[in-house]
Amino acid sequence: MAMGKKAYPRATVKKVIKAHSNMTMSKNADVTIFLNYVLFMETYAPSFEAHCSYLAASLHTDE
Repeated sequence: MAMGKKAYPRATVKKVIKAHSNMTMSKNADVTIFLNYVLFMETYAPSFEAHCSYLAASLHTDE
């Protein structure tokens, strides 16, 4: 990624977090939340995709 490019829309993430929480947020909490989200997606998305493929294949079997 080139210097100066934004990795994610920080203002949007902050708005979403504040809209769903009545608590105050520390200065860089949005960064931590976004990184946790990315880690979650990288960890579980492949297994979810495999599971969905399995379910789709089982629905299309000849009866």
